[in-house]
Amino acid sequence: MTEDAPRDPIRLALNLADAALVDRLATLLANVPGLRLVRKNETADAVVVLPTNGSPLADREAPLTPR
Repeated sequence: MTEDAPRDPIRLALNLADAALVDRLATLLANVPGLRLVRKNETADAVVVLPTNGSPLADREAPLTPR
């Protein structure tokens, strides 16, 4: 990646039901260069959401295909 010209920051939205988790992530990401957290009424380049397919995967657990 070249550093010829400064780029606009990536606008990230945190779309999570757990407000405490949103606060923790926002605190961690607040000072990341090139990243800006957006408010609910702003447009985001990317959105963080929880998967809708059930419980989160355990460490080292990978989803398997029917095959």
